[in-house]
Amino acid sequence: MSRAPLADSPLRGIAFMLLATAVFIPCLNAIAKVLLQDFHVVQVAWARFVGHLICMVLVFAPRFGLSLFQTSRFGAQMGRSAAMFASNTLFLIALPSVALATATAISFSTPLLVTLLAVPFLGERVGIYRRIAVVTGLIGALIIVRPDFSGTSWAALLVLGASSCFALYQVLTRRIAKEDSPETMIVYTAIVAAVVLSCVVPWFFEMPT
Repeated sequence: MSRAPLADSPLRGIAFMLLATAVFIPCLNAIAKVLLQDFHVVQVAWARFVGHLICMVLVFAPRFGLSLFQTSRFGAQMGRSAAMFASNTLFLIALPSVALATATAISFSTPLLVTLLAVPFLGERVGIYRRIAVVTGLIGALIIVRPDFSGTSWAALLVLGASSCFALYQVLTRRIAKEDSPETMIVYTAIVAAVVLSCVVPWFFEMPT
């Protein structure tokens, strides 16, 4: 049986989201952009997800043991893990061809997409003012992308696709957050990508010097 998650704390959740958005995500993307100058995207993505999985297992397994992998929503966990895999892959493929500042600006469309997905997936109601804000924000994202079928524009569209996948990941996370523990969800986040990329990375791996 899965362990009950921590009690709801909106302010704590908001603080953690702001910290991740302001510090961790930009640093992670900046490091990835530097690494992509010398290594294949498959190797960079593999290192990110396998590193994530190993670190989380080492941190939580001594405390929870095999129960760390117990989940009451295995299909949903695999779905959100696949969504994270798709989001990171699309972003990393696009990153060498688009400025980091532009990619970050486009990724800010994720909260807008989460608002849209929350209606069918979570049954939440979105008022008229929120709908107007979402449409306005998405128009702003398209202005940043400026699709003209050039190589750079296609890269920007890939970033928008990455934001859509990340929005789906967040909605699925919210949907099952009351059924599985945070530790279990963190571990499952990387499983799909770690397994898939480990199967193909030998053809792309280059030893760092």
